[in-house]
Amino acid sequence: MDLLLIRIALAIMATLGTLHLLYTLLDLRNPKRFAPTDRTLLAGMHNTSIRLRGANKSFWLAYMGFNASHSLGILVYAVVFATISVVQPDLLFLPIFSAILIGAAFLYAVMAHFFWFSIPFIGATLSTVLLAAGVAFHIFS
Repeated sequence: MDLLLIRIALAIMATLGTLHLLYTLLDLRNPKRFAPTDRTLLAGMHNTSIRLRGANKSFWLAYMGFNASHSLGILVYAVVFATISVVQPDLLFLPIFSAILIGAAFLYAVMAHFFWFSIPFIGATLSTVLLAAGVAFHIFS
């Protein structure tokens, strides 16, 4: 039961990361998911760059790059821990791995609450609860 809860939580995170990456890639061609509702702002994002030394990409491309790297970070987290859950599941229950596993999901939930929107907040919160339940189930069984 402990590994099942953990794997479900990681599947939720992987799904969120995959959808985020898909939406990011689709927005490169036809911006509508992560684009601002004010179309003049979107035009402004295309016509300005970030004020970093040597920055020559538009603000829009930098923003899309951030979204893509954010997606990949979630996917790497989910895939690495899912792989560990299959190959060497006992590692997940070492205190350092459990702390990283639960802590990362918790931090995603906090960031989603303050900076993003409801779907990632619900998904990351549910994942955090499932991960903590999985670890607790393992410890107390």
